[in-house]
Amino acid sequence: MNYRVLGGTDIRLSEICFGMASLTGHRPQADTSPDHAAQAAAAVRQALDLGVTTFHYGPGYLSGFVMRELIRTGVRTDRLQLIVKLASPTFQETTFSPATITATVDRMLSETGFDVISVGQYIFQGRGIAESDKPALYAGRMEADVAGCFEDLRRRGKVLCHAGFAYSAPFGALVAKSPGMCGVVGFFNMMEHHLHPLLPALRASGRSLLAMRPFCGGILTQKRPSWAALPDGDRLKLPAMRAPFAQREELGRLFADVAEPFETIALRYVLSFPETATCIVGLDSPGQVRRVVAQASCPARLDDRAAQVHALYLKQDAASRHAAFHTTKGWQE
Repeated sequence: MNYRVLGGTDIRLSEICFGMASLTGHRPQADTSPDHAAQAAAAVRQALDLGVTTFHYGPGYLSGFVMRELIRTGVRTDRLQLIVKLASPTFQETTFSPATITATVDRMLSETGFDVISVGQYIFQGRGIAESDKPALYAGRMEADVAGCFEDLRRRGKVLCHAGFAYSAPFGALVAKSPGMCGVVGFFNMMEHHLHPLLPALRASGRSLLAMRPFCGGILTQKRPSWAALPDGDRLKLPAMRAPFAQREELGRLFADVAEPFETIALRYVLSFPETATCIVGLDSPGQVRRVVAQASCPARLDDRAAQVHALYLKQDAASRHAAFHTTKGWQE
């Protein structure tokens, strides 16, 4: 396992971050049965054995008990990094609430057994607020409030730094230059490039990208080479996904001469950017952990094809991009 330093900090993250959302599922469908819990614990233990030190957690994951149990058996959290989703306002609030952030931090620490959160992933949900209006709202008092809240949490030793989740390129640009932010968290892969224009600014400011969904919700995998090849009942076999899969087929042709599996190419693409500090992947079994860690370590050669991948993205119309994002939203693959 390779490690990278998070921009503006001395925190070392493993290139693969274990996304814990898939371990037991979300409320209310979470599976915390003894058998499933044992598999979840085995997956985390396998990740630790292979050098994964970074974990992604959030409210509603219901998988914190796995970490608590491992800590009870001797796992040291001072050698691990925890990235946690922290939202304010919540969907029940309309204005920023430091009390909500602080309460969530305390709850996440209690659920996982960690002493400190390495990165607070701030999310401005803004209930009922149009996406295009969020940057303007965030830029004023909200920005100062967020910076002040996290500075207080740092002084109290509960959160080491914070990054902002970027819903869109304009919102991401604002997050990238906000005071105190170590970087941007967001969806970034061979098919989701809305954060691509931010990379030069992140590089210039010494901040990082914490990339989510390297496999675009399962589209960028060997088992889904085309829409026509999807079996009946596959969650992505929807009419709206025909256009995104056309892009997937073009990507397949672009890398047809590369011997490695397509998942390896997709993962290495995200890690090929020096701005990427870690790649957040939803994992749920020891076998999946072994496969993803091996893919991250594989020296797949992409040569100069990153520019061609971006050109393919720019060819897609807005409707196709919207379908790929919203149909696969929530899947961390």
